[in-house]
Formats: sequence, structure tokens, C-alpha cells
Amino acid sequence: VESELSLLIAIFVSVFLALAVGTEVSFGGWISTYTMNTLSTSESVGAYITSVFWGAFTFGRLVSIPISTRLSPPLYLFLDLVIGIVGTLVLLLSKNNMLSLCGGDWLILLPQCFQTVFLCQHH
Repeated sequence: VESELSLLIAIFVSVFLALAVGTEVSFGGWISTYTMNTLSTSESVGAYITSVFWGAFTFGRLVSIPISTRLSPPLYLFLDLVIGIVGTLVLLLSKNNMLSLCGGDWLILLPQCFQTVFLCQHH
């Protein structure tokens, strides 16, 4: 029974991480085209928004280190998911607004679920 549970957890973690990484990479590749086509911006603005995205990604990884030492892994993962959902809602509910696009970028990428999943597995 314990080995079946371990296998189920490993499958869940693998799917979760594949979806998380796939979302990050897909959004990073898509955001420039979206801003140019939907918001009618120039290539330079699209490149700027892409830079904001990857800057938020890097900043999220940097900030996650001290935060992860102060919170338990399950709580940290829960907060990551809540912040990510709020960021996704900001993007979905915005009416093609550049400011909300940048804000949604930051809210989606501040959480860093990737490394927290490994910590939760051993907690």
C-alpha cells in the first residue's frame, strides 16, 4: 500500500511540475506576440513585456529563497498556488490593458512552486 501511495505521489508531482514548467515557457514565448497583436504595440514594447516576464521569473526565484526558510513547505506551496491563481485571474479579467498584463506577469511568477513541490514531498 505504501509503495502504491509513493507511486501515486510521484506521478502527481511529475504532472504538476510538467504543467508548471510548460506554463512558464509557453507564456514566456507567447507574451510578446500577444502584446503586439492584441494590444497593437510595437516589437520593442513586446520585447519589453517579455523582459518584464523573465525579470519577474528571476525575481520570484530570488525572493523565494528567504521566504522558503520561514514557512513550512505545504503552507508555502499553498500560498504559491493562491498568488498564481490571482495573477491568472488578473490576466483573464483585464480588458487588454498593458498595466494589468505587467501586473499579471509579476503575480504569476512570484510564486515558485517548482522547488517547493520537492520539499513537500519529504515533509
